[in-house]
Amino acid sequence: MKKIASLLIVFVLVLAMAPAMAEGERIAVICDPVGVNAFLTQVVEKVEELAGTYGYEYRILECPDTDKWQASYDAAVAEEYDLILGVGWQSAEYAAAKAAEVGDSIRFAVIDTDAGSDSVASYSYNEEQGAYLMGAMA
Repeated sequence: MKKIASLLIVFVLVLAMAPAMAEGERIAVICDPVGVNAFLTQVVEKVEELAGTYGYEYRILECPDTDKWQASYDAAVAEEYDLILGVGWQSAEYAAAKAAEVGDSIRFAVIDTDAGSDSVASYSYNEEQGAYLMGAMA
């Protein structure tokens, strides 16, 4: 249930943000190791697909441990990506801290969490609402 709702959120976010990206702009996607994680695999596939459609560049930064999250956000900011997209609850604190540090020069967004910052677009969901919708559809 959670995966279906997460997938819908990812598609809506990526489809909503992709047209706003100009050709040649760059996106950094920061997440756990993709591996066989179906949710992260779908995120990466959709980012690749939309990069081909809209002409933006992207880089996937995988974080195998907690220390790598901070290093990945530092690297993405240093490389001046136009949009930094964090996927997963771990990204909230790093995105909020970096957004406060750099101001409006870089856009930040997080999926599956709430960064608690007006400078970070947060996309999450209420599990009970997804369960209700699935029940209504059934």
